[in-house]
Amino acid sequence: MKSLPDGLSPWLGTRLVSLGTDGFGRSDNREHLRRHFEVDAPSIVAAALSKLARDGVIQPKIAEKAFADLGLNPEAPNAAHA
Repeated sequence: MKSLPDGLSPWLGTRLVSLGTDGFGRSDNREHLRRHFEVDAPSIVAAALSKLARDGVIQPKIAEKAFADLGLNPEAPNAAHA
């Protein structure tokens, strides 16, 4: 099931990045839950940089370096399906 922003983005001319969690019982605290669903501060930065790189505003190498500096794995499974 798509989120509302994901469902609207084809008609808006750009991809929206959905943020949110629905993980009752998946973590022992909110910090871990936000990390799991990639809505913590490092993940939001990564999502923004990824979008800027896809749009050609920044070079992909900048986003890749930021992912590494933040300790994020761009090859990790999609958290929404994990």
